[in-house]
Amino acid sequence: MLYNQQKGARQVSKVEKTKTIVRIGGKDYTICGTESAEYIHRVALKVNEKFKEIKSANPDLNNTQLAMLTSINLADEHLKMQDELEATKKELEKLRPAPGVAAPRFGEK
Repeated sequence: MLYNQQKGARQVSKVEKTKTIVRIGGKDYTICGTESAEYIHRVALKVNEKFKEIKSANPDLNNTQLAMLTSINLADEHLKMQDELEATKKELEKLRPAPGVAAPRFGEK
């Protein structure tokens, strides 16, 4: 779980926290979270890539609008991936043999 480190920001329990500075949209943010610094940087890189992509397609938007569109686009991608994962799991279940039925062995005649 990641948090923006600001005055009045929600405090994380006594779980070990990582604090790191990332740059998104040309601005530095101090992020505090329970994940590794490497992971936090990976997340920030993904957000920054999407921010820049949207900014290049919509150069007249201000940073607040860009941030909102970035959030919406990333949430959209996330939900589509979840739906795809669920569909894949259902397909996998269809391919599994019923309980008590031996699975076919590949290469045997």
